[in-house]
Amino acid sequence: DVTKAAGIFQQMLTANNGKVDGVIATNDDIANAVIGVLKQTGLNGHVVITGQDSGVEGLQNIVNGQQSMTVFKNVKLEAQAAAQLAIALMQGKSPSAAGLTVAPFTDPKAAGHNLEALLLPAQVITQANVKDVVSAGSLAVAQICAGITSACSAIGLN
Repeated sequence: DVTKAAGIFQQMLTANNGKVDGVIATNDDIANAVIGVLKQTGLNGHVVITGQDSGVEGLQNIVNGQQSMTVFKNVKLEAQAAAQLAIALMQGKSPSAAGLTVAPFTDPKAAGHNLEALLLPAQVITQANVKDVVSAGSLAVAQICAGITSACSAIGLN
């Protein structure tokens, strides 16, 4: 819950005497809340922080050196695969007939219930490859660089 993230992290940081080596946040919004706490303590930019979703704020934190990385899941690939899968299933075909490979796994709530998932690639995004999110058509440079043009220029994002 992003509304509780800063308070929870502040408590954890206090309980650990202000020492933290890294934070693996469940998403970029929570990573941003953690960054806010770190700014108050002067630790921002000195702690490895990860997130996921590759949203504007997360990417801006990466460009500014406040967040180490985020995970990018290309929505275009997800939509294409979902459409292919839906069409195949509506036609009574298997996913493999549509050129899709599914992976089996066991339902964690019912061991005898076997499931299948279509697993798509995710990509780690750092300062070195923020452009990949732009190239995929997910965000524009102008969105990412709004208010931080000099930081974007410093990493070649313009």
